[in-house]
Parts: sequence; structure tokens; C-alpha cells
Amino acid sequence: MVEWLGVPFESVNLITGDTDLVSEGGGSHSGRSMRFASIVLGKVSQAIVAKGTGIAAQLLEVAPADIEFAEGASR
Repeated sequence: MVEWLGVPFESVNLITGDTDLVSEGGGSHSGRSMRFASIVLGKVSQAIVAKGTGIAAQLLEVAPADIEFAEGASR
């Protein structure tokens, strides 16, 4: 997520296997969990950038196409 969102490593908090947050699951089988997690994190990162871009466009009263995401921020 650090590379996808352009934020400092220290600002990312990845929580895995916490049964207080997720009470049930299919378990971790081999490397499948990390492969799946990377796909999910990539899609979530894209969704975060898209939502932030939309909000920035509204606040700045410009078209979303005029907003560029770089260095962890929409500009």
C-alpha cells in the first residue's frame, strides 16, 4: 500500500488474524492468503484514490479528470 498510495511506511497498519475484528474465516492455506491479500489491497488502494479524487474535485470545483494523484495526495 505504501507504493500504491504514496504514503510513509509508518502510516500503514496491516492487521491480520485478529479474531476481535473477524470472528470467522477459512483459515490460511499456504501462500494463498498473501496472494489474495495483495489483490484486495491493490483494489482498495485504487478505490481510496478514486474516492479522494472525487472529493478533491468537488472541493476544488473542477472535473475529476483535472485532479492528479501523486506523492500520497490528490492535486
